[in-house]
Amino acid sequence: MEDRRVRKTKRAIREAMIRLMRYKPISDITVTELTREADLDRRTFYLHYDNLYDIIEEIEQEAIERLDAAIHDSKYDSMDFFTAMTDIMLTNMDYYDIIISNRTYYVLEHDCKMILKRGMTEYFRARSPLDDITFDYYLEYVASGIINIYTHWIRSGKNLPPDQLTELVRAAVKESWGKLTAGTLDEQDYLLGQPNRE
Repeated sequence: MEDRRVRKTKRAIREAMIRLMRYKPISDITVTELTREADLDRRTFYLHYDNLYDIIEEIEQEAIERLDAAIHDSKYDSMDFFTAMTDIMLTNMDYYDIIISNRTYYVLEHDCKMILKRGMTEYFRARSPLDDITFDYYLEYVASGIINIYTHWIRSGKNLPPDQLTELVRAAVKESWGKLTAGTLDEQDYLLGQPNRE
């Protein structure tokens, strides 16, 4: 585990990188420029990263790991899951603002969608009444829809409070999410975080 000084240094580097990325693409940023912005020397930078792209890879890898954990920790209760998704976005909101607004997020988008699809397949496939082809189409639709709602929220200026966004995502994918399950009303309601009260 990284000690406090390392975390502080990396945070300074990341924050400087994000500030610079607001004005220019990463390909135009130099290590010298970054270290000046972070008030560090080049040697300190190279103790932690080989190049500027390593910073981006680290931020994205942390998001991917948190998403993977959220899938398994939520046990597919949708409110827990989508609350975790919203929290992941909020943790590095400045970064997501930049990469999504500038459409430079395709690798991260793809990786996150693949994690969603893998996790949902592991959890739902054996219990779903759908044939393989139909299941795959619903899976693609649900995973793409989840990612697209979050990216649309950022591009729209985050015009909903986070708790409303979480509820909107859950409601938007409710029917298709249920299609991936065993198909019984009680189980669907449980997985959607809404126990059947009838």
